[in-house]
Amino acid sequence: MSKQSAWSLWRMGRQAFERGDFDLSIRYSKQAADAARDERDSYLELMSLEEVAIASGNLSEEQQAIQFATRLMIRAKELDNKKFQMCGGLRLCESLASMDVRGKWDEIRPLLLEGLDLAQQLNDRWYEIYHLTRLGYYDARCSNLEQAMDYLEQALSLMTPFINKSAYFYTEIYSYMSYVLRKQGNLDEAQRYAELSVMYAYHHGNPNFICEAELFALEVRLEREEYEPSLAKLERLQETAEQNSWRSELQMAKYHRALALLKTGDAEAALPLALDAIDLAKSLNAHEEEVEAMLRAATIHIALSQHDAAKALLASTKALATERDYDDHLHTTEALLAQC
Repeated sequence: MSKQSAWSLWRMGRQAFERGDFDLSIRYSKQAADAARDERDSYLELMSLEEVAIASGNLSEEQQAIQFATRLMIRAKELDNKKFQMCGGLRLCESLASMDVRGKWDEIRPLLLEGLDLAQQLNDRWYEIYHLTRLGYYDARCSNLEQAMDYLEQALSLMTPFINKSAYFYTEIYSYMSYVLRKQGNLDEAQRYAELSVMYAYHHGNPNFICEAELFALEVRLEREEYEPSLAKLERLQETAEQNSWRSELQMAKYHRALALLKTGDAEAALPLALDAIDLAKSLNAHEEEVEAMLRAATIHIALSQHDAAKALLASTKALATERDYDDHLHTTEALLAQC
């Protein structure tokens, strides 16, 4: 197989990724990695391994993402390529965070800080921004809101129109800033940043990123109790996620749509969505999302006066929240049990 063929495979994988076809991207990128190794093109081999890890993460195939991130780190170390060792660590952190950012934060944070330091040493602004955005979002998920906003503001201050894929970074940064502001109760500013994120997602053009940005924006609208206006868009995003096998976005869409239906008086329609959200979270091995979906389903059971079902579900929720040290969710569980 010629060198051109290896690069052609890589390009086809990247084009598939930009269309949101992550399965096809993984297939081409795996072939590109093997072809590049045969041709002793180490740079292309490392790039292709990273592509597989990235696309696997976007498809919520976290075990495969971890496998290829680890393979990337090992191969980069063999080749004494510090940049791709850093990239492998970053992709590993993303997959660990997707599964349980709160439970694994003590492992993830040092790896990200190490990667940030290396990006700064290499004068690689792109990866410096990338590490800062991840540090910001994951700190926010762990309720370290002031530290999170500081990281995100640092990332934003490094942005210029000449940064490669700048629209992608603006999408991420503004979405995560919106998340922090929502958690701080500043819903007006949260909505403004969420709308900026959606605008940049459309500018970037990847349909998966658009779907995710719109779901983040809808979280603000639901917090503002705009349930009825959100229903149609949530249904559309659910259909889009289903059609493209984006399980993480599908889980989010069903979880949020269940709330919107409950709040607009259709608890019966909300229940199967909440139960689906639990099953999807389990399949994703997404620990906190599983507990949150269980709490939503229990709330709907109570609204339907199905108290025995609610008690049974809350007993399981309590066990998981205790095991995973989710004190906030444990408090919510106890409050719901009191209503049964």
